Amino acid sequence: MPDEKESHGIKELVEVARAMSEGDFYRELSVTVKGELSQLAEYINKTRMSLQHLEPSVRETTKNIPMASQQLSDVTRATEEATHKVLSLTEEILDEQESLGKHLAAARGAASASSSDGLLPALDAIDAATDRTKGKLIEIMTNLSFQDLTGQKIKKIVALVQEVEAKILELILSFGLRPGEHADDADRQKRVEMIGQLHDAYLKSEIKQDLVDDILKSAGIGAS
Repeated sequence: MPDEKESHGIKELVEVARAMSEGDFYRELSVTVKGELSQLAEYINKTRMSLQHLEPSVRETTKNIPMASQQLSDVTRATEEATHKVLSLTEEILDEQESLGKHLAAARGAASASSSDGLLPALDAIDAATDRTKGKLIEIMTNLSFQDLTGQKIKKIVALVQEVEAKILELILSFGLRPGEHADDADRQKRVEMIGQLHDAYLKSEIKQDLVDDILKSAGIGAS
């Protein structure tokens, strides 16, 4: 049977492990135990130190990710709106060019019937310029098709950012990441409910800022 000193070490080992599960990574395990328990104690201390180094990064990243995700979404939306506006105007100009071409054809026919030889070259020049303008407008529309591909890529990036955001927020809810504090039953239940809300929001690609703020507040992470 373990002696009193070893029993005390086992008890503290359990307490430190429990504290880590509740988000307290700052309680050091200093007792000495033997054999496999010694290896476990060493592992817990190393894990605790790793989580201490991880915590500031998680805090900072969690503050920045929602902003990055929103900015990417704003870029996509602004690009789509601008592209659609340019395409709409280009189509209107093309329609005007078609109408102008018909008028030119009618004018050429009238000029030919009245033997206005001097007018025909001018009409031909206008017709040629109209064709060149139409060609350039079509080229503009073709080049603007890049927006669809760019938009798809940005949306994939946004989806990836939201996935990372959801994982980090879930990590915060799961571990607490609040040094020196312990989660009671009510706090644990609240975190479980928030994880459920987070999963639902992620599946709908609608992680609202209010939910993010609530999760950060529950973890003791205030606004920068």
